[in-house]
Formats: sequence, structure tokens, C-alpha cells
Amino acid sequence: MRVDPLQVLTKLAAAQNIPTRRVTPPFEGLDEFDYGLRRSLDPQFDWQEFGQLLLDNTPEQTLLFVEGTFELHFALFRIPDEENTVFLVGPWTFGQRSEKSRK
Repeated sequence: MRVDPLQVLTKLAAAQNIPTRRVTPPFEGLDEFDYGLRRSLDPQFDWQEFGQLLLDNTPEQTLLFVEGTFELHFALFRIPDEENTVFLVGPWTFGQRSEKSRK
């Protein structure tokens, strides 16, 4: 029996209500990665450039943990078998959000 680790990770994350997605050109749906918060605040945001930035700055064989805007946390890593693909886990939050992030 072969197990797909990404499928296992996706199911484990889903059990905690944490979304996962493959980030690959042409970056369709990336504007939803933070529940659409950035899109609603900045409709002119360049999602293509952002997606390329994720690809260019996620080293191979490295798991990155990132705190983004709105105090949302993400994990990113490159998928070894898929060129130009980053796997994005998140967002999730820790504890109470600050007053600043709610505004």
C-alpha cells in the first residue's frame, strides 16, 4: 500500500479546519489563501508577483513557518516531485487576536 504524504497532511489539517493548497503558476485561487482578507483590503494586489515570491523564497528541503498579515500563521515547503510548486498549510491562529489585527 502506497501512502501519499500530502494527502495525509491535507486530511490531518482539514480535521483541524486548516486549509492546504498547492501554489503553482498561474497561481489560481491564491487570493483566497488568507480567507480573502488582503483581496478585500487591496483589490489591486499583484497575486502573480506574490505567488512567484513564494516560489522564489521557499528553499528546497526546508519547512518555513511564517506569520503574515492579520496575525495569521502559515507553513510552506517545496514539493520535491513537482517543479515550481510550493505546498501551503494554513492559515491558523494562536490564541486571541490583538486589537490591531481585528481593525
